[in-house]
Amino acid sequence: MKTNYFEAFNKVKTEISSDGMIQQLFKTFSFQSLLTRSNIKKERGYSILSLLYILFLITIENFTSIYSGLEHLSQEKLIDPLLDMMKDEDYDWKGLLYRAGKIFEKKQAPTEKDKMLIFDDSSNKKEGNKVDFISNFYDHAKDAYYKGYQTVMATYYNGFQSIPLSFMFKIGNYRKFNSKNTRRYKKGSKISSIVKYAKKSKTQIVTQMIKQIMKRKFEFSYVLWDSWYTYSASMKFVFNRLVEKGINLVSMVKRDERYYHYKGKFYKYHHLFIKAGRDWESISGSDVKYKEIEVDYLDSSQDKKKELKAKLGKVKLVFVKYPNVEKYRILLSTDLQLSGVEILEKYLCRWSIEMMFKNMKQYFGYNQCMSGKYEVLVADFTIRCIFYTMLSYRREYLKSQSMGEIILEFYKDLYENTLQKLINSVIYNKVTKILNYAIEKGIETVQELKKNLTKVFKELFNRPIEKISPA
Repeated sequence: MKTNYFEAFNKVKTEISSDGMIQQLFKTFSFQSLLTRSNIKKERGYSILSLLYILFLITIENFTSIYSGLEHLSQEKLIDPLLDMMKDEDYDWKGLLYRAGKIFEKKQAPTEKDKMLIFDDSSNKKEGNKVDFISNFYDHAKDAYYKGYQTVMATYYNGFQSIPLSFMFKIGNYRKFNSKNTRRYKKGSKISSIVKYAKKSKTQIVTQMIKQIMKRKFEFSYVLWDSWYTYSASMKFVFNRLVEKGINLVSMVKRDERYYHYKGKFYKYHHLFIKAGRDWESISGSDVKYKEIEVDYLDSSQDKKKELKAKLGKVKLVFVKYPNVEKYRILLSTDLQLSGVEILEKYLCRWSIEMMFKNMKQYFGYNQCMSGKYEVLVADFTIRCIFYTMLSYRREYLKSQSMGEIILEFYKDLYENTLQKLINSVIYNKVTKILNYAIEKGIETVQELKKNLTKVFKELFNRPIEKISPA
């Protein structure tokens, strides 16, 4: 029977072995141990590790969906085991992501730069009434509503790049939008706990993430987020739980109606802009200008006169003016020792989370999962985030390379190893056939086989080409 080399190639490619960059990466992250500690295990059938290995192959080959990747690998039979894995309500996917991040933190390249937590959110569009908890959200960047979730993301920034530590697919008031799927989960399961917090406000979600990250003893000096998270509730958390531990906030502030306290009086942002002085400070080598002022941050959640509002703590406000931009922006820092330019430099580190989102969308299939089940969406995205963390570890030691180049490196190594193994297998099979055929023909010695090798080879492998008959 004629050998199907395409299927043979894919079979070799999907077999986990001890060599190759992918296998070494899985070993570096002690992946089997991470799975066990996260209660992600099964007693029969395909192992979780082998299923995740297949998903890693599909990811680096950048297929648009898991099924199309399985089809290419001739592994369609794995779709049900994969879905069963992702549907398990008791698997601790959030814990697995934290543990992968912890290994990255321990193994990252040495650096003296400040470690930071960065928060941001991104639209996660979904369609269909059968999608769990589907909600309407407003996309401020596009000034339009969309159906789906908001992906609230926490990343760990080490001075070079950001890796995902935690995320939440925020759920809105889905019942208002005619969703026919009102899922109920087993009480006490991991996914039921996630859904409970996914229905809270973004501020509550972010503060809960910080608590979990601190509980797992990640080291960081600053928290960065944009103006949408700078509210009294989150500021209370910052002053009461973070500042006392030496962790400070650097954020953007809205140009709104809130009051600040300065030298015994109460002012809004535009008054403080004047109080900061007429003269701007210039940043060397740049056309960006700034000026700063130190004020008391007031609890604007209190329904009281401004004179009675509680002072939450002192902050430094920095007014930043970019060239060719009409309006200035306002930054806030609870670290009063930082200069205005240092505050701006730290806030600009938020760009790393934008790069992470870009890479996730371009190379890791962000929002490509087609399932409507919330637990499957959580598991799928967690796995993609873990793969991102693993490849980011490789990039720590190849800083000149982009994420795309890192993935290409793994892709080439995979195919070179696979091709070599396939060639070895083919050679072994051919030699075996030649020896067996030679024995059948009565050839008894290696010397005799050598003399007749060309004849044996032609008789064994040079079959006449069959004509293709019309259908």
